[in-house]
Amino acid sequence: MGWLWLMAGAWADPVALRAPVERPAATVGFHDLSLAAPLPGTRLDVAAAMATNAASAEAGVGRRWTLAGAGSRQLQTGLGGGVLVPLISPGVAVTAVPWMHGGWVGDVGTFVAGAAAPVAVGTGGARLPLLLELQGGLWAGPVLVQGRLAAGPVWTPGLDVATFLEPSLVVQVGR
Repeated sequence: MGWLWLMAGAWADPVALRAPVERPAATVGFHDLSLAAPLPGTRLDVAAAMATNAASAEAGVGRRWTLAGAGSRQLQTGLGGGVLVPLISPGVAVTAVPWMHGGWVGDVGTFVAGAAAPVAVGTGGARLPLLLELQGGLWAGPVLVQGRLAAGPVWTPGLDVATFLEPSLVVQVGR
């Protein structure tokens, strides 16, 4: 049963921490819902996520660094982490999400491509994904509306490698 909750719950991933613009964000995805916002007075963002099948919830923090940028082109990396709690059986997992995105963030819209590894390790085992992500969208006044597609292999020790696919909608407020 321990493997079951980790497989179902690992996707309470705070995707909003990886939004292309460092502003409050909300994501609505096939597998999860997430919210993120800057923590005042710090360089950290805080986030919460819930799996859409109500199998798990996660709370975490993240930090992003801009490695390079000229005008609207940018290369960012980040690290998030937190605690994932399954809602279908007892247990807890620690999460870590290293990520990197590069692309265009402009006055009209955004397009970034990158990779993320939302790892979860807990009482029921581990889940080790590697996701390739594409995000793109347009500004509508102070609101950025984007589509996001993530796909990649997921390895759970002791089980076969699975393939993960997640389309989602990302909404950010503020320029």
